[in-house]
Amino acid sequence: LKQQHTLLYKVNGILTLTTFLFCRILLFPFMYWSYGQHKGISLLRVPFNIPLHCNVANAILISPQLYWFSLLCKKAARLFDTARTKKNG
Repeated sequence: LKQQHTLLYKVNGILTLTTFLFCRILLFPFMYWSYGQHKGISLLRVPFNIPLHCNVANAILISPQLYWFSLLCKKAARLFDTARTKKNG
């Protein structure tokens, strides 16, 4: 619909990035921190105190999330870079 220049589109993009970061990326460190709090160990010791297959599964699950997040960030950077370029020139 060619609405990429509107403020609402940009605000939606920022909210999407923020939501994705908190709900799909930071969920994993929070999960490890929560486990550490429950067991009374530090966050850095958690990966060594849970079974290996749990760490492997978490790595497999977070890998595509990080990839998708990088794509979203690149798209956002292009959008805001294009907006600045049009504004300046």
